[in-house]
Amino acid sequence: MLPENKKPFVFICHSHDDNDKQFTEFIEQLKENLENKDIECFIDHISLKGGQYFEDEIIDSLSKATIILVIENENMKHSNFCHLERGFAFAKGIREIPYSYGTKTYKTNLVSIKGTQSFPYNPAFPKGFNQLLKIIDEEFEKKAVEKINKSTEKNEKELLLEIKELLDQKLIYKPIDAASGSISTFDDKITDNQPKENTDEEKIKESLSLNIKLKIAEEQFDKAKYSVAEELFKDLAESYGENSEEKAYVLYKLGDVYNELAKYNDALEYYENSLTIRESIFGMESTETATVYNNMGVVYNALADYKTALEFYNKSLKIQEKLLEEDDPEIARVYNNMGYTYTLMAEYDKAFEYLNNGLEIRLKKLGENHKDTAVSYNNIGNVYYYKDEYDKAVEYHEKALKIREKVLSKDHPLIAFLYNNIGNVYYRKSEYDKALEYHEKALAIYEKVLGKGHPYTAMSYNNIGSVYYDRGDYEKALEYHEKSLKIREKVLGEEHPDTATSYNNIGAVYYHKCEYDKALKYCFKDLAICEKFLGTEHPDTKNTYDNIAFIYRALDDTENEKKFSQLSMV
Repeated sequence: MLPENKKPFVFICHSHDDNDKQFTEFIEQLKENLENKDIECFIDHISLKGGQYFEDEIIDSLSKATIILVIENENMKHSNFCHLERGFAFAKGIREIPYSYGTKTYKTNLVSIKGTQSFPYNPAFPKGFNQLLKIIDEEFEKKAVEKINKSTEKNEKELLLEIKELLDQKLIYKPIDAASGSISTFDDKITDNQPKENTDEEKIKESLSLNIKLKIAEEQFDKAKYSVAEELFKDLAESYGENSEEKAYVLYKLGDVYNELAKYNDALEYYENSLTIRESIFGMESTETATVYNNMGVVYNALADYKTALEFYNKSLKIQEKLLEEDDPEIARVYNNMGYTYTLMAEYDKAFEYLNNGLEIRLKKLGENHKDTAVSYNNIGNVYYYKDEYDKAVEYHEKALKIREKVLSKDHPLIAFLYNNIGNVYYRKSEYDKALEYHEKALAIYEKVLGKGHPYTAMSYNNIGSVYYDRGDYEKALEYHEKSLKIREKVLGEEHPDTATSYNNIGAVYYHKCEYDKALKYCFKDLAICEKFLGTEHPDTKNTYDNIAFIYRALDDTENEKKFSQLSMV
């Protein structure tokens, strides 16, 4: 489950001319110290078994190396083979640690490689060995974390088991006591009045474990593995100090997790707890508090409380504009969110203003192919969609899709979101086969990644139902709309605009099935929500007035037909 080499591996690169007594004692002591720490090592020339396949042996050892320790001295000048080994390690992303062995400073012909770090201490002795252990530990953990984060096919239970196995492993860094007789003393003695290495092993291990867990949690969140991220962030929240900066950050990330899982009340609770700590540490006006305000606005937007959402966005924006440059990407983030809210409020001119301002900053600061730039393209596409400019909508959605397909996994919910939006455009263009193709692709991702009870899954059910409705397959349409409604009533509640959309669509199906009483029942449920949350002037509300008028016309109720027809035109 973990990387193939379950313990660190050090490749020691040196010239074949290094064979004097001092070097032999040095290398034997270093090997002993490493092996005592359960670290494998391969020493160039010494560890080779010999034979015609020695090159394969070297390549195999380099391939599993945690670091390559390069012994620099006069002999290295003439060791072309060592330079080839260093080049192989560099190509494989293996960290190089050059060590200047001996008492002289040599001018070797080693070419500086980006990312190399000079190592001034003798790694066979306490001070140098402890420094080396730190580096080995960092690199081993980094590679293990990368291995886990590249796991795309595992389910969340398998991922959690793998992460637990990594975190339960004994960490390598365990400083050596300089007074111990286990270390050779032909290096300079470390006296009592010199600063001691940090010997608080448990504290070090705990800190390293928390850092690993945090990195994994963040990566799993970015990959939409929300249940894995939730468990890891919760563990971290228990581990950090009660009012610490770290705890505030983890609570903030838990708010993000619950927002993605559509557990909006939980999201708000965690954001508020994070905000309380951040205000006590950073003050009322800081970038840290501004980010929480912004994300609380996102939750209120999802709850269709657009007024409150804009209040939080404006709080965030006021702080950001005061503390940051006017073209900072964090300001672009708030512009984008405000633009999206104005889109849902059908205030399209304001939406364009904020979204284009955000896009301008993102293109300037982040570039064309950044994931945040894709967000801006998508949201501008949404405005064109609502304005019935379908070709422009597709253009912007496809720009966003092209970026996301480069930077995200093929089954990421953000890619599904674009499939959904493109499907909606084709639906409006009456290209039903294409619409269904995109909506089914979106649904497959949502069901796999978010589950069958998520609002995005409900959105796909709703949109597929609408395609079947327009095709005249009312039984299929009803089946999908009722699936959507069941989720929306449970997760969003009976008074959410998305729930209203399901009521409206079910009412439309019953109208075409000539079941007018049922049609009226669902359309009036829709109307009550639209008037409360969107107001009488919103296009969705006017559309519902129109639908009710049609039903009354079918019932030969002229008076009510006229009443609702007039309301739809006001």
